[in-house]
Amino acid sequence: MEIHPFLLIPLLVLLAYLGFKILTGLIKTLALLFLLILVVLVIFQIEPLRSAPIVRKLIPSLPSSPFKFLEIVRNFLWKLEIESVERDSEGNLLINVKNSGKLTLSNFSVFVDGELVKIKNRPKDPLKPGEETVIQVEWSGEFSQILVKCEETTAKLEKV
Repeated sequence: MEIHPFLLIPLLVLLAYLGFKILTGLIKTLALLFLLILVVLVIFQIEPLRSAPIVRKLIPSLPSSPFKFLEIVRNFLWKLEIESVERDSEGNLLINVKNSGKLTLSNFSVFVDGELVKIKNRPKDPLKPGEETVIQVEWSGEFSQILVKCEETTAKLEKV
């Protein structure tokens, strides 16, 4: 049985197209599998990854456990910083806090030296990323530690 030349060319084009599609699918699958293995090695801190000099240059400090990795992600998303602490004319504390994370923060409470103190003003709530607010609290004495808590995270300032 002979195949006519006009049928042979489309048949070869179809086989080349199918071969190309199969090959690109295989390459994509292998690349995703390699990426998945690399992510697992980074998260679980597998020894062969630590000894690779190229990886050490790209990722200088790897988390020591999956929980540390989750803590790094959480601190990236929700981060509250105490910028400064001043006194008002009545001697109360004015605590300037900043949301330097990527998500909003809400429901603030303040502890001075381990004691919950009353917030006298109405700070911004919720506090959007990049925003600052001043929290005025009833505390006229000296302090050694201030802890500002919200639903998502905390910020701590210790006086030296």
